[in-house]
Amino acid sequence: MGRQSADDFLTCVMKRSENDLIIRVGALILLFVVVPILAIIIAADINWFYNEYIRNPSETVEFPKFIVDHIDDFAGAHLMEYTIGTFILFIIIRSLKNHARRDIEWMSALTDYAESYGHDVSALRVIMGRVNLEKTLKLAWGFYIWFLAVLICCICQALFISLDNLEVHTAVMTINILIFEMVIQVCFTSFYIQWKIRKLDRIQCDFTKVFCWMMKGDFGILKPMPPSVKPHKLKRHLVAIALTLGSYSTFYLLWSVEVMNKHIRRQWTYEEYLLGKIIKQEGATGAEGYREDIDMLHRIARVLHKDG
Repeated sequence: MGRQSADDFLTCVMKRSENDLIIRVGALILLFVVVPILAIIIAADINWFYNEYIRNPSETVEFPKFIVDHIDDFAGAHLMEYTIGTFILFIIIRSLKNHARRDIEWMSALTDYAESYGHDVSALRVIMGRVNLEKTLKLAWGFYIWFLAVLICCICQALFISLDNLEVHTAVMTINILIFEMVIQVCFTSFYIQWKIRKLDRIQCDFTKVFCWMMKGDFGILKPMPPSVKPHKLKRHLVAIALTLGSYSTFYLLWSVEVMNKHIRRQWTYEEYLLGKIIKQEGATGAEGYREDIDMLHRIARVLHKDG
């Protein structure tokens, strides 16, 4: 297209898959819920098989005693599971950080585009400045460092620090500490995602309202981006987490991730609509992209055909 800012916006949209990650809630359920349940079932089945066919049947070990005798193994398993959970939370926060960074590029390109038409874009720059990416960057780094620390602890436990003959009281305390740490981390991640996505959604809605009003003399009527995140009361979730002793935090995380996915999908739909308008305004016939972008280009072409 003729204007560099229009090309920048086109590039931002075409390369969105490099920054925007749709996290599958089903995959999170598999990792957080199904895998631990299967691990418990398999462990119980192995215990039954061992007692039934390998040990002397007259010396069958009761399951509670089996747990006590292998409490150190359960502590090690919890540490490994905690490592996996910490990595998943890091991936979620990193996805949020990458999306916020793309939002800045997205709004920056549109701001430059409006400025190229001679408009005063100071209001757009003020709205864009509300994103405050620095805090999210620091949080992502914090999650990354914490994951590395947990990973190193898990490796040391597996290679150097044997948990054999660990006292039951110490092992149970270790397991409880890991569970408590995970509940706190999951709750914090869920709350932050809800807060940050709601903020980003509100900023983009405000930004597109001003942008559409500013460009109405050049484009005619443009639709702003509709809101996709509804406000909710935090106290209800805190009460639910307390009443369920932290179990609800997992479901709250899944819901928070789905809210983030919904926001990203809504933004994708809107930016395709806006890109189609810009392509038409600039007199371009289309855009070239990779094979995975063909569907998006077809949707933009339908916008051009509908308006044409």
